[in-house]
Amino acid sequence: MLKLLTFLSWHKNAPPRITSDLPWGFSNVYSKGCTSVRRLGIPYNTTRADYYLSFEKIPDIYKPLIKKYIQHRLFVQDSIKFSTARSEVNTLVPFLKFIVLKWPDWTELTKLNRYDMDEYLKSLKNTPIRGNKSTNYRGKEATDYYIWRMIGGLENFLYFIQRYEWTEAPELPIRKLIYQEDRPKLNPKKDEDYKPVSDTVWEQILSNLDKLNHQYATILLLLEATGKRLIDILNLKKDSIIHITGDYWIRFEKTNSRYEFPMVPISKELSDLINTYISKVEEYFPGEKNPDNLIFIRYEGKKGVGRQILQLSFLRNLDRFAEKANIKDEPGEIFHFTANGFKHRYGMKLMKAGLNMGQIHQLIANVTSEMPMVYARMIQKNG
Repeated sequence: MLKLLTFLSWHKNAPPRITSDLPWGFSNVYSKGCTSVRRLGIPYNTTRADYYLSFEKIPDIYKPLIKKYIQHRLFVQDSIKFSTARSEVNTLVPFLKFIVLKWPDWTELTKLNRYDMDEYLKSLKNTPIRGNKSTNYRGKEATDYYIWRMIGGLENFLYFIQRYEWTEAPELPIRKLIYQEDRPKLNPKKDEDYKPVSDTVWEQILSNLDKLNHQYATILLLLEATGKRLIDILNLKKDSIIHITGDYWIRFEKTNSRYEFPMVPISKELSDLINTYISKVEEYFPGEKNPDNLIFIRYEGKKGVGRQILQLSFLRNLDRFAEKANIKDEPGEIFHFTANGFKHRYGMKLMKAGLNMGQIHQLIANVTSEMPMVYARMIQKNG
């Protein structure tokens, strides 16, 4: 991993200083407007295909400001991850386009006032959601969550440039520009919003498992057996299978603050299946051809052979499998796969096995302390 920059020693309230020791890929983004995280030498989610950080939708007059903002948060301060940087840029696009339309002569935001913010908030609420062609939300009415996220990203940006006294920052303090009540109050999820994979669906899956490509079948069985996140499974190493006094365990990299290397028991049959997959990977990609020692490398297919299996590719193949095998949910619709559905199925299995709420919360990563209560209510309701 490349060393990103020489960490700077500056007072916490002093303006961040630009360092010349930034990755070449980010410096190059100033001329191209888009760069790949794979060229930046920073950690990122390798199981997702959204590698690019693009400023192309930012109005030209504000591109230098937004690039400087992301540069400082991502590299100088190291306060956000790459995925957050992408999200921050996206939340600023509607606001900056609005400002360019209303104040085309502006080159900075010093004169921004509450009247501008009121008009922007009205525009945000009345404008259909933007997004990629593939999204289910593009063109739909703005949701409370969408508005909440757009306002949050803008507030972060304005607060930052005011705190560090950038010359482009608004003269009015952030508390007079954005009020707490501007963000919609989000309703908590209801129990029925959580969709665990039911026994009925799982039985259909097992009955038709031979119709699913065996590269994906192994991952699917692991999801159901461990309740782990898909990213954790796709990042498993070849030495993850542990055999202790007749029992088989699978060890994950650190995924939460509770355990450094969490382990989950698995059956001997599943252990043998994973070892078969590992043998295939070692046959096709020995040594340096698999430098990260990953288990789930695609070893056959029309494209992507030799690369790590991606989350979206896996889930899309599962949905094709559901259509091909005619796997249906309780209402009789073709079942739609989500990775969280298996996590919730695992949590409900633990609850039915007699574990208490504290134990379940400890065993399942990335769930709130409320989730065991949700599982208990769902079991009680469904019998």
